Parts: sequence; C-alpha cells; structure tokens
Amino acid sequence: MLHSFDEMPDSSRMWIYQADRPFTTDELLLVEQEARNFVNSWAAHGQSLRATYRIEHNQFILLAVDENYHPASGCSIDDSVRFIRNIEQKTGVELLNRSNVALYKDGKVEIQPLKAIKSSIEKGEIDRETLVFNGFINNLKDFRNSWTQPAEESWMSKYFV
Repeated sequence: MLHSFDEMPDSSRMWIYQADRPFTTDELLLVEQEARNFVNSWAAHGQSLRATYRIEHNQFILLAVDENYHPASGCSIDDSVRFIRNIEQKTGVELLNRSNVALYKDGKVEIQPLKAIKSSIEKGEIDRETLVFNGFINNLKDFRNSWTQPAEESWMSKYFV
C-alpha cells in the first residue's frame, strides 16, 4: 500500500535504482504509473507492504518499505527486481548496472563508468567537491543524510592526494 515518501520512518529499508540516462517525459509518466501500481500491490507472504517510491532527478527510482509494519521477504524483493526489469524493458534504460557511478555536476546527473573514475580525477574532471550519489544506501535515514556527498568524503577519497 502506497504511503507518502516523506512520512516513512528513517528505519525504512531502501533500494535505489540508477538509470544510465534521464527518463524522457513519456517514460517518466510510464515509470510513475508502473511504480504506483507496483507499490500499491506489493506484498510479502500475502501481507501488504507499507511502501513508497520516488523518482529523483528523472533518473533514479527509489523504493522504500517500512519493515516495522511488515518486513520485505525474499520473494517480495524478487518482485521488485522484476518490476525494475520491466521498466528497463519498456524504456530501454539500464537500472541494474552497478558498474556506473552517478555524479552531480553543473546542476545535472552525470553517469560515468566505474573504471573511468580514477582517470577522471587525475584529469581534473572530478574534483574534491564534486557530488557523488551513494547507490548503496540501505535505509531512509542514510538516504536523507548522505545520499550525496563530496567526492573527497566518499569512497573516491583514496584517489585524492
């Protein structure tokens, strides 16, 4: 059952799916409709989940479940991955590729391959203040506090001398 993203507790379990490009206007409408339908019917062992979704920067799909109400099960998590794969198929975007890194530069999301990050730092294309999206957030509290962070405070810090 769909709940307001902003009213979900900090302890809510969270998944972030990063697209390799922004959704078009038509794709965004499709994603919104599909996400609303999915979250409204999302269940674990026949029990409705108190869940929510949000689309950020026209490029990230966020899903969250209040596990204090009812925990997500392996099968319900599999259902969410099927939902994401369905979105990939309908839009042609990649959402499950964990080898891309999302940066926030000049007011927009920029996707770079993980293997190019060190070189981009050496060339000065990524500096210490460049914002990095943390795709490994596990709960809403961490999302609210540290979804983005300067590169020098992220896992990239090892590349700054």
